[in-house]
Formats: sequence, C-alpha cells, structure tokens
Amino acid sequence: MQRVLVTGATGFIGGHLTEALVGSGIATSCLVRSTSDTNRLSELGATLVEGDVTKAVGLDEAVADVDVVFHLAGLTMALSKAEMMQANAEGAGLVAAACARRESPPTLILLSSVAAAGVTARESIRVETDLESPVSDYGRSKRGGELAAARFADRVPMTFVRPGIIFGPRDRLTLPIFQTIAMSGIHPVVGLGRTKLAML
Repeated sequence: MQRVLVTGATGFIGGHLTEALVGSGIATSCLVRSTSDTNRLSELGATLVEGDVTKAVGLDEAVADVDVVFHLAGLTMALSKAEMMQANAEGAGLVAAACARRESPPTLILLSSVAAAGVTARESIRVETDLESPVSDYGRSKRGGELAAARFADRVPMTFVRPGIIFGPRDRLTLPIFQTIAMSGIHPVVGLGRTKLAML
C-alpha cells in the first residue's frame, strides 16, 4: 500500500487533498503543529504526526516511511515579509532536506503558485522557459520555496505545481468576495476589467 505524508493538511487545500487520499484507501499521515485543530483529520482517520515545517521539528520522523510527500504547508498572508519567507521558502527547503536525508527518498510534490512565475504580457501564455519575475512578497516567497527545494533535486524526485487561485467549500479566503456578491447582487471589478486570473 502506498503511504503518503501531507503537510498543510489543516488548511483549505490540504484538507481536501487528505480527504481524497483517505477516501481512496491510501495510508495518509499529516504533519500538524501542536496548536492545530485536527478534529477533521482525526475523523477522516488520517495518522497525525506532530511537527513544524518552519523549524524542521519532526520532519525526519514524518518522512521516514512514506512514498510520497505532498508539501502544501504555507502562508498566503502574513504580518511581515520575513514570516512569509520563513513559511513558504525556508519551510519548503527544510521538507526537501528531510526527504534528501532518506536512503531512498520519497517523491516530493510541492504546491507552489502561479504567483511564483509572475505576470505575463497580455494575450500571451507563459511557458517553462520564461524567466520567473514574481511581483509580490507572496510570489517571491513561493519562488523561494521552489529554489530551496530544487537544491535537492539531484537526490529527491520532485514536481512543482503552480495552480492559480483555488476556491471552493471550506475556503475562507475568497468567501468574503462571494458573500458580497450574494448580498449586493453585483461584483465590482477594480480597473478596466482587462486583468485575467486563473481560477480553479
């Protein structure tokens, strides 16, 4: 049976991923902080492993016997740039380093963001050979996470996934937008309406 580890499982995307993995009969462990609300994960039947990606606490133990690590832990908002870099950039590097210390490293799937690539010219499509040019602290922190993990690419099989804006059930980040639309019946768009966003 395949064994996986999910970081960020108490978050919006991680919670849905964990639900899907457990529902598919995959042995799923979740790295959680001691302060996290883990009730839903416990109800799902996931195995909880205490640790923290920003401090490397518990990472070696968490990746010790898994085949795949889904690294989803991170911040979309923070009080400071340093806090965001620690969570998104340094955290990814610490998870990749723990995987690399294994004699037979697990596959690492790192959730990044289109923000790591930056904006593209209007009506053009970004390709892998385009240079990254993130324009926000969030984008720079996610790109930093890619670079930090990539230092171990010679030892750890890894894939970076760069989704756009993800929304859906249990998502509290975009909920206020939809609440405003529901109450007012309109959706104001700032600017000239030419900005295109990738929504999932």
